[in-house]
Amino acid sequence: MAMEIRCSDLGNDDCRWRAVANTEDRLVDYMAVHARDHHGIDQFTQEMIAQARSNITEESSYPDAPEMMEYSCPVCSWRYIAQTKDLIVDAAALHARDEHDVSVFTAEMAVEVKDGLKKWGG
Repeated sequence: MAMEIRCSDLGNDDCRWRAVANTEDRLVDYMAVHARDHHGIDQFTQEMIAQARSNITEESSYPDAPEMMEYSCPVCSWRYIAQTKDLIVDAAALHARDEHDVSVFTAEMAVEVKDGLKKWGG
């Protein structure tokens, strides 16, 4: 079952960011990256993790969902499919950290990911 988290559910009413994943741990990772990159939160505390976990819900679908896009890592066989560029960039940043020991995911790297997106063929 897919789960989701929305930034607006954590008190950022003006933020429309949302992530979908199959595990709570992955959603918390996505939330931490989003909080850092878009809200300037350098440290995702245990309290923030608990708040994020308490706001994870079953994924809701919506009729105006954007088209699915795909990104493939240029270094290994990892690929990621999602509906938003920001979600794919966040996932690529986590992948770079976890699999390729990239400690700083730069704005230039984010642009490379966005430039490398293609329509998902299913």
